[in-house]
Amino acid sequence: MFTSWRMNKCQQDHLDRKDRRLQKIVEILNHLKIIKFHVWEATFEEAVKSLRSDELESLKEFLMLQAFQVRVDAGKSTFNTGFHSTPK
Repeated sequence: MFTSWRMNKCQQDHLDRKDRRLQKIVEILNHLKIIKFHVWEATFEEAVKSLRSDELESLKEFLMLQAFQVRVDAGKSTFNTGFHSTPK
């Protein structure tokens, strides 16, 4: 139960970070002429890379929790199968 709550929180965090990155990309596309004129491409590229890195960190945490939950669930089914199949 804790894992599913934590996964939900991680997934929300990931979506929030993805939204911030996409907002930055939209901002860049809307102001591309100005960015090119002032030669600010590298600055904005670093900003997007930083946001993408944050996004990937939250995705990694979510996937680790998901893998943990799958492992726990697999252990439960193995335990239940072994428990119910004991001879009388």
